[in-house]
Amino acid sequence: MMCMRAWAWALVLFVACSKQSAPTGTERGPCTSDHTCSGGLVCLSDLCVRPPAGDCSQVAEALASVKLGNYASADQRTPLVASLRSQCDREELSVDDAKCLTAAKSKFEMSRCAKPLLPELVAMKNDKGGCKTVGARMEEMAKTEMSKDPSDPMNKMMPQLIEAVIASCNEDGWPDDVKGCIATADASNSHAAENCIEKMPSDVRDKFMKRIQTIMEGAMKDAAQPPTTPPAAMPPPTAPTTP
Repeated sequence: MMCMRAWAWALVLFVACSKQSAPTGTERGPCTSDHTCSGGLVCLSDLCVRPPAGDCSQVAEALASVKLGNYASADQRTPLVASLRSQCDREELSVDDAKCLTAAKSKFEMSRCAKPLLPELVAMKNDKGGCKTVGARMEEMAKTEMSKDPSDPMNKMMPQLIEAVIASCNEDGWPDDVKGCIATADASNSHAAENCIEKMPSDVRDKFMKRIQTIMEGAMKDAAQPPTTPPAAMPPPTAPTTP
């Protein structure tokens, strides 16, 4: 009789535990058949668990530098860092997610991380054609080169030039090998972009260079025009004097 009671209790406990088990793929539930989990969980010993949280303070600082640069004022940087830290906490970045962002040396590398957070980085991640990524990478290479001479007038034309890169990539049909070459090029190599562009078919390269030439000629024309000076103010009319 005691033996039967023991088996009965064991059966009750087994059923109770089974009912309390979380659904497959969710936290504390069994892993799926291909040993994966949902919602950023990882499969350990066939159980879905949440990985250790990453350092959101470092993530926020790294992303703020991308957004504002390294020379922004404290008034600009402090609220952005706080906002990014909160976003990082909400999205529950893991240690690996955080390391990916803090170790990245460029916007392109950040966009390859699982959770890049910033809208512009997410757009690059979702850029199936790769042209936005190409534009961002060429911007990084150009800024690296122009940092040697901050007074270089090309700095002012940078937004127009990058827009021309993206437009040409999309509309002129840059080959995948050229896009891949630029996307993975070393930003510190000033000749990297040139080497990649040389791989373009001649007709595509000519169309691209024509876009760039048009921007350069427009900038030179604007620079050559003398500044306009407002006409001198006319003196107010004097009231006629009575004899």
